[in-house]
Amino acid sequence: MSPSASSSRRELEELVTAFCDAFNRDDLEAVMGYFAEDALYETFDGHQARGKAAIRAACEPRRSVTHPALSHCS
Repeated sequence: MSPSASSSRRELEELVTAFCDAFNRDDLEAVMGYFAEDALYETFDGHQARGKAAIRAACEPRRSVTHPALSHCS
């Protein structure tokens, strides 16, 4: 693997780790910072949410009910 490829991989791993950390802390504002306005988010059960408003709405129920199956990236 070239140095630039390993740097890119490391940066991607750090990005995914930071996203998962925010998600698992229920920090919705931090989570939303990772999405573009036209992003597509697919939940573990196959539901698709397109755009920040829909993604935020899909994440809101998780904040009101703690459910171990919804914790990601552990």
